[in-house]
Amino acid sequence: MWIRLLQAVAIRPFILLRGRFLLYYQGMSLRWNIFSSSQKTVKHRLFIDVGSSAIRSLLVESGPKGHLGIKKRVHYLPVMAERSRFLKKVSGQFHEIIFRYIKSLGSIPEKIVISASPPLAPVAVEVIKKERHDKNKPVSVKEIEGLLAEKITRTPSAAWHPPQLTRLTVDGYDISLEDTENITGSVIELSAAYPTFEPDFIEAFSALNKTWGGLTLEIHSTPITVAMATIKKLAERNFAIIKIGGTATTVIAVASGTILWVESFPFGGDDVTRELVNQLKIEIGEAEDIKRRFGKFVLPQALSEKAEEIFKRHAEKLAGTVVSPFLKRQNAFPPTVFLYGGGAKDSAVQKTLSDPHWFENTTFAEKLRVEVLAGERFTDGVLFNSPLQGPDYVELAASVFKTLNT
Repeated sequence: MWIRLLQAVAIRPFILLRGRFLLYYQGMSLRWNIFSSSQKTVKHRLFIDVGSSAIRSLLVESGPKGHLGIKKRVHYLPVMAERSRFLKKVSGQFHEIIFRYIKSLGSIPEKIVISASPPLAPVAVEVIKKERHDKNKPVSVKEIEGLLAEKITRTPSAAWHPPQLTRLTVDGYDISLEDTENITGSVIELSAAYPTFEPDFIEAFSALNKTWGGLTLEIHSTPITVAMATIKKLAERNFAIIKIGGTATTVIAVASGTILWVESFPFGGDDVTRELVNQLKIEIGEAEDIKRRFGKFVLPQALSEKAEEIFKRHAEKLAGTVVSPFLKRQNAFPPTVFLYGGGAKDSAVQKTLSDPHWFENTTFAEKLRVEVLAGERFTDGVLFNSPLQGPDYVELAASVFKTLNT
């Protein structure tokens, strides 16, 4: 009896222990299976937008249920007088940003998408025309891709960003790529937009690729990306986009869903800051604060009047700058203007551009629709959350939209 009792007491803990071990093993197996399956289905993409005054980035996690922006960073850049020093600074920031994300993620993202705006990545728009030997043969996607491929071989920056097809016509009629199967004709005409990265910028990208071996790197030109996102996401066909950055103002003209031209001017928010410093005799930090918060807090009357005059003068100069390329090309001004960038928040700019007098020599329209673009316009319905809010994040949001919708 005692033997049987001792056996029962000895065996019972073993049974309990074994049961707990099985439960633990089964639980761990379940967790491992869940973790393993999620690892297979979850993808991470890192988006980096390079401006003249800041580098903005967002890590996006994509799974079976959709896309989620999980980490956002902003790296402000000091004003650089020399272009070479600026590029060196940007190149160093690339490495630091990517390292921080990889460290927090524990792995290299599936893809890193970098977008850059003028003057770092000026845009060229070229028309490619071809007379077809067999006009009765349907136009194929392969034929169109062949024409673009010819352009790629002549474009040094094409290794990073192939030309973007912005318009396709057959015998003068606009055709969608999806509708070419039954289309025949004598003449194909393509409009292709592409960035013209300078050698030193391409060198920075090459160094990035060498440092992070096996990196899937994709380069976008932000004017092209923003224009195409506006066409596709906002369903706009005729418009101008004005990006007011720190060191440059960029104008994009779009007609019938085609990018006509992109032009950048060395004039931006930094000019306002410098004038505030010189005219009001204040420090640069205080000038930046006044520029960003003007109208939202009370200044002494003398300072307020001087600052208001500076903002008004800047807005009028901006309006003249925007109109000049339309007059030069004898283009009619489109019915809609979209503003973005830090300068788009300037109330004086919005008021000036809403006044019909500044564009009366370029159009017959009595009214002009002026609208400030915000990043969430492009990420709404694309990301679970909308971490890219406001006019400062339009370029990064457009890049996210383009990548996640192609």
